[in-house]
Amino acid sequence: FLHGFLGAGSDWGEIAAPLAEDYFCVCPDLPGHGANITRDFDAQLSIPQLALELRALCAALSLNAPIVVGYSLGGRVALAAAVRHPEIMQALMLESTSAGLDIEAQRQARAATDDARAAVLLADGIAAFMRTWYAAPLFESLQMRPQLLAKLQAARMCNDARWMSKVVSELSPGRAASVWAELPSVRLRTLLLAGALDVRYTESAQRMCAAMPNAVCTVVADAGHNVHLEQPTAYRQALRDYSLQCN
Repeated sequence: FLHGFLGAGSDWGEIAAPLAEDYFCVCPDLPGHGANITRDFDAQLSIPQLALELRALCAALSLNAPIVVGYSLGGRVALAAAVRHPEIMQALMLESTSAGLDIEAQRQARAATDDARAAVLLADGIAAFMRTWYAAPLFESLQMRPQLLAKLQAARMCNDARWMSKVVSELSPGRAASVWAELPSVRLRTLLLAGALDVRYTESAQRMCAAMPNAVCTVVADAGHNVHLEQPTAYRQALRDYSLQCN
């Protein structure tokens, strides 16, 4: 299970704990998140590098072709691994994930936007940044669940501003190559999950599904960008049903 930006492996607790009765669940912290802040700060981060680290983690834990689940940033890492290192996994489950920006001007604009966000984050701190971040239209469904949003923000207050600034800049979608052209060659069984209230990522999931030969798309009702947090029961069931098909 690979979490999203500002999150940690512990984000998956409500999903992974019940599944752990039948599956060996691994929920690592991505670089700069959770406890994963002891690495070299000056070493450049990139999505391909994180895909390599995922391959190394699977080898270190002797994971024999696991099912890889990724949300948002974690989904981008999982998808990059599926493109570059498909032999390490048996199936892929991507939640609220995009295959990237396929127009150079869009990538440049997004990189500039994320650099500005990184500077604001470093100057103003995590609390102020999160207020702005979660006020974005992408998280409108969370804004309609104020108790859930408050719980989410409280859990993310432990993040280090320096690391988060680095992550938002260096792992910007504007600095990652688009993998749309590679999708037809990804032959892994793939479940694409999106929340019905997240129109942008629902459209992305449907477009990806059309491009991938062994993909199916599930749109979860009454959920936005963070499906596993907003609709955990439906999310768990979707993962369980699909994993049974894969096995």
